[in-house]
Amino acid sequence: MRTSNFSYSYWPSLREISRVAFGKTIVAHFRSFQTRSILDSMHWLAMITCDASFSTYR
Repeated sequence: MRTSNFSYSYWPSLREISRVAFGKTIVAHFRSFQTRSILDSMHWLAMITCDASFSTYR
């Protein structure tokens, strides 16, 4: 009884720990400096292109 109660209270925390670690790994991957700098470069490139096209049409 005591052992099953211990495993019952311990298993959800194990699942929670694995879920949080998995989520943090994904977040760290998506927020890595390389990915963010690439996205920033694409964003700035798009803004510059839009500015150039707008000034051309003006």
